[in-house]
Amino acid sequence: SIIFREKQKQWAIGEYTLLTVVVATMQLERLEGLREILEVTTHHPAVQHVVVLWNGEEMPTEVSQLERPPNKSARVTVVHRKVNSLNNRYDPLLPIHTGAVMVVDDDLVISEETIDCAFGAWKRDPSQLYSFGEGRSVTSSGYSYEPGGLPIGDDGTNFLLPRMIFHRKFMSVYFESHNRELRDYVDRQEAHCDDIAFASVVTKYTQKPMKHVLAPYEDMAKKGLGWKDNRIELRHECAKNIVALLDWTMPAVEVGQC
Repeated sequence: SIIFREKQKQWAIGEYTLLTVVVATMQLERLEGLREILEVTTHHPAVQHVVVLWNGEEMPTEVSQLERPPNKSARVTVVHRKVNSLNNRYDPLLPIHTGAVMVVDDDLVISEETIDCAFGAWKRDPSQLYSFGEGRSVTSSGYSYEPGGLPIGDDGTNFLLPRMIFHRKFMSVYFESHNRELRDYVDRQEAHCDDIAFASVVTKYTQKPMKHVLAPYEDMAKKGLGWKDNRIELRHECAKNIVALLDWTMPAVEVGQC
C-alpha cells in the first residue's frame, strides 16, 4: 500500500487512477521553469509522484532540494544519472508505481487542464502512445516538419513531439535487450532522437499509431540538447537510420479527444 494525500491506498488502485510525471533536466538555467512544472503537477489530484531526472556528472544542491515527501501534494523524487542520456527518462528502473507515465520537457508550460486532457484520453484506452506535441513525419526518406507542426490527421503525419503519456510497460519494451543497438545509436547521435526511437519501438510493439490529444501547453523553446546549428540535418539522418534499424515506419497519427 501507499500513503497518498495522507490516505492509504493500494497499488492496484493507483494503476489506472493515478499518474507519474517524469521531467528530465540538465541545465540550471531552466530551474525556474521546472519549479513551475512542479507547482502544477504536485497539486493535481491525479498525480501521485513526480520524478525529476538530473542528467549530469554532479548533482547541484538546487536540484536535490526539489525532493520532498508527500504532504497534501505529490511526492517529488530526484534521480541522479551521471551518464547524460535522454534514454534515461524511459528507464523502467525509475521509481514509478502507476500505470500512467507522463513525460514532459523542462521548458514546457503546462496547466491542470493539460493533465486532465492527456490523462483522460489515456484512461479510456491505455494501449496507445499519446502526445499533445506538434506533428512531424518520420520515414525512410528522413524527417519532415513545418513551423507550427504538420497537420494532424494527414496521412504523412506519423510522429508527435514528446509531450507524451503512456503505460509504464512501454518503458520495459524500449529497454529490452534487442533494442540496445538502437539506444546506443540514440546516445551517439547528436540530434538526441530518443523521442523518435521510443515512439517507433512502442508503435511497432502495439501495431497502433501515436494518438494526438489537444491538451493546452506552451513551449518556451529554450535551447538544450536538441538545439544544434545543423539540428534538422541530424534529425533527418537519425529518422532514416531508426526506420532502417527497426524495419518499421510509424503509421499516420490518429486524432484523439480529451
